[in-house]
Amino acid sequence: MTRDLKISIWAGFGGTLLLMAVSLPMALRLVPLNRYYGLRVPAAYASEQQWLLMNQVSGISVVTAGLLMLLAGAWLWQAYRRGALGWTEKRFGVAFGLLPVLPILLGVTLPYAFIG
Repeated sequence: MTRDLKISIWAGFGGTLLLMAVSLPMALRLVPLNRYYGLRVPAAYASEQQWLLMNQVSGISVVTAGLLMLLAGAWLWQAYRRGALGWTEKRFGVAFGLLPVLPILLGVTLPYAFIG
């Protein structure tokens, strides 16, 4: 295993875990209206209730998608170790590095379904 692949694995799993840890207080509605932490989009600042709802949806989305990505990463790791997919190390590295992308995308886009 090359150094680059090790970095990609750590970045993928570590980035996903970090996103989940940061999003958990949002999912639990523990983040009050502020300018520094949370889903900071103009629609969220409409009211305290709107802020809490959009941040809760964002947090739940990131934590849920993060769990799915960790499971996908574990499966990917096993496939790499067995040589099951026939991928190059570079392709595995890219796949591991992309693990945090889905939680970020869902965490930013899904709350817009709750603007009201």
